[in-house]
Amino acid sequence: MFSGLPRTYWILWTGALVNRLGGFVMPLLALYLSGARGLRVEQVGLVLTLFGAGSLCAGPLGGFLADRMGRRRTLILALVLGSLAMLHLAFARSPLHIAIAALLLGLLGDLYRPAVSAAIADLVPSQDRVRAYGLLYWAVNLGFAVGSALGGLLATRGWYLLFFGDAATTLAYPGRRRGRRSPTRRSSLSVFSPCWCG
Repeated sequence: MFSGLPRTYWILWTGALVNRLGGFVMPLLALYLSGARGLRVEQVGLVLTLFGAGSLCAGPLGGFLADRMGRRRTLILALVLGSLAMLHLAFARSPLHIAIAALLLGLLGDLYRPAVSAAIADLVPSQDRVRAYGLLYWAVNLGFAVGSALGGLLATRGWYLLFFGDAATTLAYPGRRRGRRSPTRRSSLSVFSPCWCG
């Protein structure tokens, strides 16, 4: 089940796991908005709707950028912008500012996903892609489940820990270039390697 997949795939897989392990904010966002920020129930619903709308638009935009800019550049750009968007939401105060910040977080926070999926399609032979995407799905869900529990623990010590922890683990994804650039498309994706704590 785990054999036969290229090393670079496992770097991306580990990055996805770490990223979701640090997904502290979203499971607790409604509680944060109503408790720490004092938003009314209808305002919380609007903010979550805007986040979902941004996330919905992230797929087509991320795919467009991955095709035009390349997988690696899109991944790095999306992760950096996603981290900044997370911190932006942490410091938003007025309901309007929070709504705009949530929309941006939905858009920028999920912008990396098409680049990762495209990179896996480039890296993994066609006969192994179903298994590769299945393992990636497993990593994302496992990370989310554990991250939600960790987020609840961190929230008891301060809401800012959630936002800064989430931003930090977003930056824990692969992204630093190592070695020479290869002329072939598939081997050019070997520039993915762990950076920061990924």
